[in-house]
Amino acid sequence: MLAPLGLGFKQSVVACVVLVMQFPCIATLVILWKEFGAGHALATLLAMFTLSLAVGGLLNLIL
Repeated sequence: MLAPLGLGFKQSVVACVVLVMQFPCIATLVILWKEFGAGHALATLLAMFTLSLAVGGLLNLIL
């Protein structure tokens, strides 16, 4: 999936970690929206993006 982008090793690792942290939570977000409403779902979405980008940024600094 990321091969056509021509990323280096470091970029590929960071991209994979960020993608893995975000995509499985999409289905969870839909269920949260149905069960708890828009406010709770949007708060979860914000936390998910913030955490995944923070981890990706830290990983980028470490590697």
